[in-house]
Amino acid sequence: MPGQTVLQSIYKTLGQLENRKGFSAEEKGLEALLLHYRKEPWIKFPRKATKEEDIHLGIDLVVETNDMGKLFIQVKSSGLAKKRFCEKRRRSMIVVVIIKPKDDLDLIWQKIRQALFELRAKILLRRGV
Repeated sequence: MPGQTVLQSIYKTLGQLENRKGFSAEEKGLEALLLHYRKEPWIKFPRKATKEEDIHLGIDLVVETNDMGKLFIQVKSSGLAKKRFCEKRRRSMIVVVIIKPKDDLDLIWQKIRQALFELRAKILLRRGV
């Protein structure tokens, strides 16, 4: 670590740990979706966001639907991270789901399902349906 202060090194390590935690939460979210999505007839297929979707839209997961196109999910591991994301994207049609390390796949599915129902209702309201 030539040229880095101890504090810079600590911040870099903390950032790497946060990235790993976030990646793990995203993987668990996708795993829960793949396990349960067939329970909802309106869901065609869930998938991980492409690199372009992640970079340009800030999303982690995509749920392809039969009736509304693509629904976007951002996975966060804390309420503070969710708040920060939502403050930057107040008008976006992206749901944010908090997935904690201790959450099992059934609980994660319940969280995602509820968030998707709320997003679908918001979309219908915007469409005037």
